[in-house]
Amino acid sequence: MRQTTLRPAYVILTNQALIARDIALTIEQHDPGAPLIISRTSHEVEAALETTPNVATAILSLAPSEYLVSPLHNQIKKRGGQVILMGADAEDAPRQEGLSILHRPFTTDILIDHLCSTGAA
Repeated sequence: MRQTTLRPAYVILTNQALIARDIALTIEQHDPGAPLIISRTSHEVEAALETTPNVATAILSLAPSEYLVSPLHNQIKKRGGQVILMGADAEDAPRQEGLSILHRPFTTDILIDHLCSTGAA
């Protein structure tokens, strides 16, 4: 029997539709055909992850302290995903080991550098 490996998904969590779209387009160029989970709320992401076996990278608009105590932390870790946090709360927070911060303003090249440094595609 042939075993099928599902491609790891990318997660985008932000309430800024334009930013989500820009990030999604960059991921599509970087890793064509990769599954995308795009959401405005943590609860929507949590629900989507229930049926997602593998995560490449999650780009989340959350503060490190908020992320580390959320259910997303364990869900993403369990699925092998790396995390990139973004937004003012993430930028202003003290550095946390294992969490990458995407500082504003960012370009396509900067985002791709972050994706490559987390091991995504």
